[in-house]
Amino acid sequence: MVRSSLGVVGFRVVGIRRLFKMMYQLEQIARSVAYGEIKWFRTIDSLVPDNSTERRRKMAVSVQNIEESLSVSYVSAVVAKAGASFDIVSRDYGVDVCVRRIDKFNGILMDMGVSFDLQLKSTTNWEIDGSYIVYDMEADAYNKLIYRHNASATPCLLLVLCLPKDSNEWICLSEDELKLRKCGYYFYVHGEMTPNKRSTRIRIPRDNVLTPEAIKKLIDEVGSGVLR
Repeated sequence: MVRSSLGVVGFRVVGIRRLFKMMYQLEQIARSVAYGEIKWFRTIDSLVPDNSTERRRKMAVSVQNIEESLSVSYVSAVVAKAGASFDIVSRDYGVDVCVRRIDKFNGILMDMGVSFDLQLKSTTNWEIDGSYIVYDMEADAYNKLIYRHNASATPCLLLVLCLPKDSNEWICLSEDELKLRKCGYYFYVHGEMTPNKRSTRIRIPRDNVLTPEAIKKLIDEVGSGVLR
């Protein structure tokens, strides 16, 4: 009986402390809202400010991770429409996606192996200059693609997904369609390494939009030895 009564008293004490703590937190939130320091999060399930620790915990995925996921989704849709296949590379050693050629043998689909690799970049920092897309690429990543070109038999292309500045425009979804803006441009990096320490500017022809037709063309060029 003593333990029971102590347990009840202990529970009540803890409960009162929590109540006072909640009242204090609500008071602080109310003051912040009154002074315009924060805005309310628009869901009713949590009733917490949108810049609170709880809100950040719910939005744990960074903008960079979202951009990377969109680039993979873009390639996935385009490659699928081209009738090819692709693998996502789990370990990042400079390659993100492997595009694989699919043929038919006696009426049965057959994987003919990797045709070319892609390094994916997703960014809002791009510009249009006439018939080119201008993009500042990290110098180290650029030089790695040059080294890869000189030392590997499998081509590795750069794919830059150009996103609108406003993240609200990245995806437009309705009952009739799903739009992913803007589009991805492929570029075969070759030539001399850059001596720059931070970045180097590349100019990608705007004709190099990665479409299903472009995937088929690239696979054919690799097979014929034009692209190597």
